[in-house]
Amino acid sequence: MKLIIFLSLFLLSFSSHAKKLTFTFNISSSGPDIYPCNVGLRHLETTGGIDYFQTSYGNWDGWSYVEESSNTNFLGKDESEYTTIFEKTNDIEDSLENSYGKMIKNLNFNFSSENYGADFFIDVCYRRSLIPHIENQEISVWAWTTITDLGSNPDYSYISLAGLHVISQVYCSTGEEGNGTPFIYESSEKVMDGSTVHTINNLLVNTGIPKDCIVRFYFSEKLTQNERRYQLQEARVVINSEIK
Repeated sequence: MKLIIFLSLFLLSFSSHAKKLTFTFNISSSGPDIYPCNVGLRHLETTGGIDYFQTSYGNWDGWSYVEESSNTNFLGKDESEYTTIFEKTNDIEDSLENSYGKMIKNLNFNFSSENYGADFFIDVCYRRSLIPHIENQEISVWAWTTITDLGSNPDYSYISLAGLHVISQVYCSTGEEGNGTPFIYESSEKVMDGSTVHTINNLLVNTGIPKDCIVRFYFSEKLTQNERRYQLQEARVVINSEIK
C-alpha cells in the first residue's frame, strides 16, 4: 500500500513585521488501510512570533469517516515536547495506541516565527488489521521524501535558508492481537538538499506477526540563525510511504 503526501510551502509577506509560512496538504492513498493520522509541532528557542498548525480530523475505521474537529488551531510549543493533535502522542509508540483510529483530512502549518528552527512531524498509520486474509507474517517498509524550490529567486531559496533535515521512524505492534514483541526502527538523519532522500529502504518487519504500524517523518529546520525572509518563498515537500 502506498501513501503520498504533498506539502506545498508558501511564505507570504504582508508588512515588514508580518510574515507567514504556510504548508498546504494533499493526500494520495492507495487504500483505506494507510493514511495520515497525527501531526506534531514545536519551535525551540524562538526569538518571536508564533508557529501553529490548523487541521481537520475525524474517526476512521477503514470504511467510514466521522469528522471530529474542523479547522482547529494548535500552537507550537517553545519547549522539548511537541504540540500534537491527540494527547500522549509525542512518542511514536503512544501515537500508534492513541491516534491510529484517526484520520487527518486537512492540514496547514503556519510559521510566523522570526527565525527558522521549527520542528514538526507527520505520522502515517498502516492498519494491517483492515486487510482480510493476509497469510505472510512479515512486511517491508519504504519511506522517502523530496523538497523542491518553486520560487524564481535563488536568494530566497527555502532549501538553502532553512536547512531542512529529515528522520523517519517505524513502529509496529505484533501478534494476532497486537500484544507480541513490538518492532521499532529509526533511520539516520539526512539533509534535504533537493534530491530524493530515502530514509527507509526495504526495511523488513518480521518480529512476530505485524499488526498495525506507524511511519513517522520528523522534519527540522536546522539553520536557526537565519531570519525568515519577508519575500515570497515557495517550495514543495513530498512524503512517500509504502508498506507491502
